[in-house]
Amino acid sequence: DDVVYYSHPFEFELWYVPSKDSADRELPPMPKIYFQVASQDGWGRHRAEGYTYIDIPSFPGFYDEELSCWRPRGDTIFNELRRFFIGG
Repeated sequence: DDVVYYSHPFEFELWYVPSKDSADRELPPMPKIYFQVASQDGWGRHRAEGYTYIDIPSFPGFYDEELSCWRPRGDTIFNELRRFFIGG
């Protein structure tokens, strides 16, 4: 199954005070949350399966997001074999 449900609630609070010299009162871009998707096999080896990020929504509430992950590939077959057999 290629679906993982992450439902750990957390609270995040940001404060922004515009400078008095600021001509435009536009908000700066919202920060991002970065995730590392990791796995652990039956032998206790850990692997980074992918990375992804999401912009923090501008408004409070509940959100259902679908994120695509990526991970760097090894440049040689040796690197991929090492990842498979040793982990990491």
